[in-house]
Amino acid sequence: MLLVAFVVALSACDKNKENPGNNPPTDTSMPKISRNFDDLTAWYAEAIKRTHPYATSAWSSDADINDFNLLLVNQEKTRICKITPEGKKELPQSEWSEELKNELSNISSYGYTVIDGKYHTLIVCDFAFFDEKAEITKQTLGYVVSDEEIVYEWLALFYHESFHQFVQKAHKGWKAEQTNSDRSQTYPIDYQPRIYRKLALIALKNVWLDESVRDAQYARAKYWMDKYEKNYAQEAALIKNYDIDESTAEYFSRYIIHSAFPSYDALYDIDGRNISLGVDAESYMQCVALQLLRREGRLTEATEACKSYSLTPINCLLKNVQLPANYDESQDEADIKRITEAMDKAFGNNPILKPIGELTARHKAGQQCYLGLRTKAGAYVDLSGEYNLAELPGLRCMISLSSSIETYEIESLTVMGRGFYYLVPLAGENVLSLSDVQPSDELSPVEGVTIEQKAQLTAVNEEGVKVKELPADVLVGKDKFGNKYYICQFTN
Repeated sequence: MLLVAFVVALSACDKNKENPGNNPPTDTSMPKISRNFDDLTAWYAEAIKRTHPYATSAWSSDADINDFNLLLVNQEKTRICKITPEGKKELPQSEWSEELKNELSNISSYGYTVIDGKYHTLIVCDFAFFDEKAEITKQTLGYVVSDEEIVYEWLALFYHESFHQFVQKAHKGWKAEQTNSDRSQTYPIDYQPRIYRKLALIALKNVWLDESVRDAQYARAKYWMDKYEKNYAQEAALIKNYDIDESTAEYFSRYIIHSAFPSYDALYDIDGRNISLGVDAESYMQCVALQLLRREGRLTEATEACKSYSLTPINCLLKNVQLPANYDESQDEADIKRITEAMDKAFGNNPILKPIGELTARHKAGQQCYLGLRTKAGAYVDLSGEYNLAELPGLRCMISLSSSIETYEIESLTVMGRGFYYLVPLAGENVLSLSDVQPSDELSPVEGVTIEQKAQLTAVNEEGVKVKELPADVLVGKDKFGNKYYICQFTN
């Protein structure tokens, strides 16, 4: 998510204010937070006034603050406020450009997009999202997120995604986007690589909180990262670029907000309620390495290593640390137990993950039960995980509680696919159907799937009566096992 930087080490007072979880800071000098658009725009105007001054010092002059403009949109999409350090300005509809209107129409429910040429970040304040997010986090992580936390999360999203767009993707010293990357993990979950990486991250958090343990904890982090990279070399290679991209954006975002609001978590809740999260979450968690590199006066070294994709932040931080010769792993038993128990709770009996097994069984049985979709605008989807399937090499599975295509709901959606194409089980023949099937000579968009036909996708009601033709091209194909796929690419 986000961070910007302000150079000095935390004082003892700052350390005491360090947030133990993701709870937002309490600042009575700020405007109130409510589900009222005017209240929210007033809050963001004051927040950005306080946080923006830290942007350039957080990274370098590459982070040009003039590129960072927030456009907040009300739930009905009838009002837009541009928010800069100078304050907020409502844009009358007569001034909305065609580009802005098009981008706005592409966001369904809560959403986020960047209007490239004008350096604006667009966020829709959909208050229904507050309740959806609360319910999803309650079911997936076991806690209810507050309105305040969501508002800070959006502020973090603004800085984090702006860093991706206007620093990394603008190639201000950065290499072009890297290939051969993968941020998913294998299901069933292998706990060992998650434990190794998290132990290294916990060690770095210990240094962040207490510099006196620096040498011992750096050696500890070095040991576990070395073990991870040797035993899980393929995953380490595939996640490297994500480690760099996401940790830098997260550091930038969190440092900025922490600098203005010291009780805001400067890290990524490494060993709190995020402790069970997967390999891609650990990429964000590496923001702790950047925080430490900055504190040690090595931020310039780190920025150059990240821009060239030569070293991840954690490897940059530890590159001169000697690997312990006879490390005693038993000293980490308590942390290993804590991580294991958290992962057992998240993955052991989590009903949300049941569809993975069901879907795998249906696939292996050759059932015709998949719809693949790739959508430009998309609807609000909250994913509780993304996984590679050990039993089905090459297939990726994403778990979601709910999704929607315009007003057509698919509940408890499970998505499978390769790359940007996703395969999902049809929730029921009464929800979506295929029509006008015809031969297709198009190349297969999914490796290993031969396309035989082309079709259109329609929405039907419970009686099976056609309601609407959806803007989608559907390719019908099968793999070498005879399993059938409906691969759908939305065209609008």
